[in-house]
This record gives sequence, C-alpha cells and structure tokens, in this order.
Amino acid sequence: MTDNLDGTYSGTYFVPLNGIVTVSVFLMQTGGAYAEYFENVFMDGTPVIKTIEPRIDHNWGTGLITAAATDFVSIRWYTQVKAPVTEDFFFTIEADDGVRLYFNGELKIDRWNNC
Repeated sequence: MTDNLDGTYSGTYFVPLNGIVTVSVFLMQTGGAYAEYFENVFMDGTPVIKTIEPRIDHNWGTGLITAAATDFVSIRWYTQVKAPVTEDFFFTIEADDGVRLYFNGELKIDRWNNC
C-alpha cells in the first residue's frame, strides 16, 4: 500500500485465479469496531445498518436489533486489536446461535451451528 498523502491509498493485489473477484476495503478508525447488520442469518445482501461501535457488548433481550427485526439477524464486526503489553490474551464470546472468530485472517472459533 502506498499513502498518496491526500487521504487516499493505492495498492496492487494479484489474484492468481481466473474469474470474477470482489475486493472490499475498510478504513479502520480508532474508537471502535466497524459493524454491518443484516436482517437475515446468512449475511446476504446489503447491510441495513453500518456503524462504528465503541464496544461489542450487546444484550438485546426481546427488543429490536435493527429497525425491523428482533431475530434472525447477523452481524459482522471488523476491528484491530492493539495489545498494551506482550503476553497471552484470551477472547471470550457468548452468543445464542452461531459465531465465528477470525484472527489475522485465520478461523479460530467455528461454532456456527451449535453455540
């Protein structure tokens, strides 16, 4: 990646396969995780909510999660974690349906069907 010094960046990515490729780029911001809320369990289509959340700590109970949905909602969070010291850290996830955790692009927790 090259910083163009005007608020934009440029880069080249080589895909070694023929076919259609989709590339998504996210600008990481301090102060939270980028969240995409979908009104389906498959993260299909366009998110109905895109926001920066200062904490990932929700308990919706029986209330609305999106403007129209109380259930069958999926959420994808993107964030970077900067450890204050060099030591082991533990991530804990509580969920009532499926959950997956990727760390550095590697699937670490895969409890999509039984959580």
